[in-house]
Amino acid sequence: THDYTRKGGIVHAEIMLPAHAPPEFADRSILWNSVEQIEKARDSQLAREIEAALPRELSDEQQLALVRAYVKDNFVDKGMCADFAIHDKGTGNPHVHIMLTVRPLKGNGAWGAKCRKAYDLDENGQRMAVTKIHPIKSTLKKALDYIENPAKTDEKMLVSSFACSYETADIEFELLLSQAMQKGNNLAHHLIQSFAPGETTPEQAHEIGRQLADEVLQGKYPYVLTTHIDKGHVHNHIIFCAVDMVNQRKYVSNRQSYAYIRRTSDRLCKEYGLSVVMPGQDRGKSYAEWDAHRKGTSWKAKLKAAIDAVIPQAKDFDDFLRLLQEQGYEVKRGKYVSFRAPGQERFTRCKTLGEVYTEEAITERIKGRFAERKPKENRKISLRIDLENSIKAQQSAGYEKWAKLHNLKQAARTLNFLTEHEIDSYPDLESRVAEITAASTEAAAASKAAERRLAEMAVLIKDVTTCKELRPLVQEYQRTADKKQFRRKHEGTLILYEAAVKAMKEQGFQKLPDLYALKAEYKQLAEQKDQLQQQYNEAKRQMQEYGIIKQNVDGILRTTPGKEQMQER
Repeated sequence: THDYTRKGGIVHAEIMLPAHAPPEFADRSILWNSVEQIEKARDSQLAREIEAALPRELSDEQQLALVRAYVKDNFVDKGMCADFAIHDKGTGNPHVHIMLTVRPLKGNGAWGAKCRKAYDLDENGQRMAVTKIHPIKSTLKKALDYIENPAKTDEKMLVSSFACSYETADIEFELLLSQAMQKGNNLAHHLIQSFAPGETTPEQAHEIGRQLADEVLQGKYPYVLTTHIDKGHVHNHIIFCAVDMVNQRKYVSNRQSYAYIRRTSDRLCKEYGLSVVMPGQDRGKSYAEWDAHRKGTSWKAKLKAAIDAVIPQAKDFDDFLRLLQEQGYEVKRGKYVSFRAPGQERFTRCKTLGEVYTEEAITERIKGRFAERKPKENRKISLRIDLENSIKAQQSAGYEKWAKLHNLKQAARTLNFLTEHEIDSYPDLESRVAEITAASTEAAAASKAAERRLAEMAVLIKDVTTCKELRPLVQEYQRTADKKQFRRKHEGTLILYEAAVKAMKEQGFQKLPDLYALKAEYKQLAEQKDQLQQQYNEAKRQMQEYGIIKQNVDGILRTTPGKEQMQER
């Protein structure tokens, strides 16, 4: 790690710790030595760094208060240790460097597990639903007790579970873990889903959490879901067993699985009208950089603007560098070209600005050949633009001209589509749209039905496995003379067996079903479900395509849904 306290212009340096942190961690060397000692791999990530500009209008005391509040609310209260230093060389660029521990501190002062966490921003820069997941390697019962805390869950009104009872989930998870086909220390995984303050109700958040768990875990992993309402924002906790109920395989937690969790959470939030991050150039920026870019004040934003302004004037790349130097930029040439503005502390590499700002791209832009690298025109049919009601078209003659050309292209593509699909009248189009909509609805229903049946079968397989595993203990219980003492000793395990037997009887099974036959049926149904999902995806694609076609036809013909005859093409 880099020691920012050795740099010049230090106004203040401080270490902020959680209340349960060992007091000796206030010593910088002890803190970071402890961080290094806990890691086994030589290339382990030890810390996260945040660098943020501070408002020049604030006094030193106000800047310090701002940093302390930010660090406490966002990091220290989450269990992280923060080592920060405020720098100001008198050049008009006060800023803070914050070093954060990657591992949070547990309540007993020991280092916890590393976790994947993302704070996403919507197009307005507001926090959206946040997802976070980390493994549970010990103290499973403690973790479950914490998320089920009555004070946090409206006296357990916001607690639910799947394929287990939340009262005995730790015992049920342990039984399933004992059957695992793979080794590993993970007992369970803890998924947290937070929402922007005031954006959703506890009940709605709980339903979104249930849908997230069902979709991500596909009905194969037992889980406990709780919604906490004791903080300033509503958030869900999902703890699910690390072993699945069907094949007794461990859940694989990696970048791909985490990305799927985030995508699913984003989609669900969008469906419920909650904040959703929009794909675009700002994805992956820190909040400080995004905020500075929005205000037009970041060094990168200023450098990009300067490059864009200079390129039309430059004869070649050397002339381009000369023109930037005339604007006050310092140039450093090496493997990558870098620039530094007056008052900027670090150089900025061109390649970090985006694909159109690499040295090769700038050279081609100067020569006027960069247009050759533009992607091919999108040939898909898209919606026509309603010019009569477009404020942008009324305010910009250039946009209006482009929109008219766009509408002509879409009209031609729409008419070609109708010809290729032998649609000769408006009723024919309406009939085709209705058919595809019905097919999409039917495919979705069939896929959901298969999904529900798979979840039911997974629970049945778990119950059968539980009975087979615990039968020797139950037989011993039946033979023993002192049943009360035996039951006191094995209460939890016997309850699991009795619950599994009861569940099977409720489904009409008087004797234990064949486990191999159940798994074979599950596999066959899973394959059918995949085929149904593919059919639904195709029907959904066609429904969206025909929806655009119909809207374009309505716009071209200025018609209403009740029009009987299509105008002659």
